[in-house]
Amino acid sequence: MGLTTMVCSGGRLGMRFSGTRIIPLASQRPQTRFLSLQHARSIPKSLVFQRVPNARSYWWSKSPAPVPEVSGTAEVASHEQPPVLEASPPPTPETVPESITSDSLAQSTATPVDGTRASETVFVAAPSSADAPDIPVIAPSADAIPPLQFGDLAELGLAGWTPAGIIRWSFELLNVSTGMPWFYTIIAGTLLWRVALFPASVISIRNSARLLPYSSQLMALTEDMKTVDRSDRLALQRLALKRQKIYEDAGVKVLPSIIMPFVQIPVTLGMFFGVKKLVQLPVEQLKESGVDILSNLTVPDPYYILPLITTAMINVQMQVMRKDVNFSERPEMAHIMNFMRAMTVLGIPFMGQLPSGLWLSVCTGVCATTLQTVALQQPAVRRALKIPPLVKQGTPPTMMQSFQYAKEYFAKRRDDAMAQQKIKQASASKASGKRRSR
Repeated sequence: MGLTTMVCSGGRLGMRFSGTRIIPLASQRPQTRFLSLQHARSIPKSLVFQRVPNARSYWWSKSPAPVPEVSGTAEVASHEQPPVLEASPPPTPETVPESITSDSLAQSTATPVDGTRASETVFVAAPSSADAPDIPVIAPSADAIPPLQFGDLAELGLAGWTPAGIIRWSFELLNVSTGMPWFYTIIAGTLLWRVALFPASVISIRNSARLLPYSSQLMALTEDMKTVDRSDRLALQRLALKRQKIYEDAGVKVLPSIIMPFVQIPVTLGMFFGVKKLVQLPVEQLKESGVDILSNLTVPDPYYILPLITTAMINVQMQVMRKDVNFSERPEMAHIMNFMRAMTVLGIPFMGQLPSGLWLSVCTGVCATTLQTVALQQPAVRRALKIPPLVKQGTPPTMMQSFQYAKEYFAKRRDDAMAQQKIKQASASKASGKRRSR
């Protein structure tokens, strides 16, 4: 049997059997080669670099496989010609020796051309990296906080089926799905829940506006409910029917008017306590808010900027809400609002001790509620939402009038308590005198 050998031309292997080629090679066109230093005779002055089609790169191998020597020369033929590739510009002669000795050269065997031996090693120069742009590689810092992933808050015990747990879970969903910084996540999450409460707010405002002309009758029924005997079921049923008749005349359903406030209260409290626990635990990702002016949401605001803005917006909100309250029928509400405004100012030192992320959420909610109230007071919006027009209110009381009202209120309560105490003492003395007479 003849000796089977392999011949490489153009990066493809062909089989020879006793000097006769069995499988035709892929290319007949001679390729320009860099000979190894062991067999190199002369290096041409101008080199034509050309990509070898279908060449394999065994980059994981440390050294090429040995290639048996082939005696004689063979003419390379091919049935199909590879596509002619556009040659890259030749390098300068000064860079040729460096490219020859570089490790980036792909090594393969080749068919002898122009009297060279088949065992000579052929080098194909890899593309030079001189023209490649320098891409800076930034190594990750060891102190970098990884982004939040789905389920992280559940592992921390912050997600659940309570109002606060559901709100925290919605914040996690918003942050992970959008990739927003936590500063904007808290703002967007708060606005999202305010939008979800908008239908309940509209229903509550509509029912309150419709019941406003009947407020005097409702207050009279409330006083009767306080004085009626609880054991008298007939009297209680009579008062309930009167209240239902007032609601029907106003065009208000009893059940929605009772339920709507209880729908908004859990969400409002859940927003406060949910964000409070989120920043007080704290969640590590909240230490990088993504905004330079408020970089860490887990620490208090050292400049009291957010507490001051929140206090100012709460007072603006109360000022705007005055138009929706009937002070002529309920004058105590105006004094209560004045006391609440004073309490917000006195609570600034306490507010400054809480994390800034909490007041970011509270301030966003107050601003959204104020804008919503202003929008719902516009005549065109009220007509579109079937809300009765606003009733013109009188002049609200001043802060000094509210303090005088509070002074008179507590003095009256003290006198009533003393009168009740005297009545109890008188009744006790009468009972003891009757026992002695017996």
